[in-house]
Amino acid sequence: MDHRTIHMCPEGGYSPLSLAGNLAGLLTFAFGVFVTLTALLAATCNAENETEAKRALLTQTRLHVNRTGKSTSGVLIDEDLDYGDLKRIFDSRMAAYGSAVSEMEK
Repeated sequence: MDHRTIHMCPEGGYSPLSLAGNLAGLLTFAFGVFVTLTALLAATCNAENETEAKRALLTQTRLHVNRTGKSTSGVLIDEDLDYGDLKRIFDSRMAAYGSAVSEMEK
């Protein structure tokens, strides 16, 4: 039997297959960077508008809750047998809303 050494790469260079593999790896990496940047830009391009919309909604909600609180402050709910616990529940919800608003504004 004749044993011969098979050279995978030509002397002093790279094989076409290794060059193609390196090129495919570089193109895959570049495509990944491109897709990542595109997704980042798509997610953040309207961030300022969305933030302003959330602030406006928070302001409207705050005004509505304040009006609701003022309109129910003089009502004697505690004396009504059907709605006896409603004042306590409403007050706890108002306190929870106030703390949530203060957390969002930080």
